[in-house]
Amino acid sequence: MTSQTRHYIQIADLLALRCDCKSCGASLSLAMKEEAARSLENCPACGKAWAQGENQKQIGLFLLQVESLRLIAKTVAFNPYLEISGPDSSAKD
Repeated sequence: MTSQTRHYIQIADLLALRCDCKSCGASLSLAMKEEAARSLENCPACGKAWAQGENQKQIGLFLLQVESLRLIAKTVAFNPYLEISGPDSSAKD
């Protein structure tokens, strides 16, 4: 018999986007709001360029969509979840 475990997170549980600098390791957590993407131009610790131009715009759009989905989730007749990798999954870059 094969067993499989799946991991889910409720949309309402998405609170922040965490960014870890690949250069210095500093972390920045941003509320799931579109305007938070403006904080991603440069690392707040070392100043390394992070997300600028189109990349920054796309992250802002992603945050806006998550914010919208959280509002929609309150009005629909089902509970939306995202499937996520579990703690035993190896991280991939």
